[in-house]
Amino acid sequence: MPVASYRHAKLMRNAQAAGVTVEDLARASASYDSGDALAAFDAERARGEMTTGKFVEHVTHGEWLLIRATEYARQRTAKK
Repeated sequence: MPVASYRHAKLMRNAQAAGVTVEDLARASASYDSGDALAAFDAERARGEMTTGKFVEHVTHGEWLLIRATEYARQRTAKK
């Protein structure tokens, strides 16, 4: 098994053990976008504005990533 596969497996185990949520993925996405996007995400969440702006943009992105990843995993395992 290639080194990257071991690293990815460890990342997945760590994420599962930590209880990573869609909102965690969204916050990570915002932090990757920019410091300003993360600050806007956190501020919107703190104000309870969780249906507009950066918060919903990045939550939607996190949901999309999980949906697509699940779909691709099913396709990959169906080929075996």
